[in-house]
Amino acid sequence: MAASKPDREGPGIRRGGAQYERIHAQLAKAALVELAENGYADFSVDAAAERAGVAVRTAYRHYETKRDLALAAISNMPDYTGWLDGEDSCEQRLRRGIEIGTAHRQYFVPLLSTCLAHRRSEPILLRM
Repeated sequence: MAASKPDREGPGIRRGGAQYERIHAQLAKAALVELAENGYADFSVDAAAERAGVAVRTAYRHYETKRDLALAAISNMPDYTGWLDGEDSCEQRLRRGIEIGTAHRQYFVPLLSTCLAHRRSEPILLRM
């Protein structure tokens, strides 16, 4: 049986506590920007930590690997759930889908491009 992670990540920071969750989300958002700007090959936990304003060591306490942080970043993107649902017209449903993409245009194409470029080495990026 694998040992579970401790509840505490350091002095005053409890896993699942408000400060922990804030830093966790902050890192994922910063990683989203880094991933969109630099692609997966040039993406680093260090750069995301700097952008988030946290220590690199803290970043690694939240996300053990570059892949883990990239997946957290990608999970911040909308998944389009429900955009086709409803009784409204096809045009209205399509419009909803386009609005979702438009609201995230600075991330959508760069993320999709880097995920496709690394589909053989990191296929999990496309599964998010």
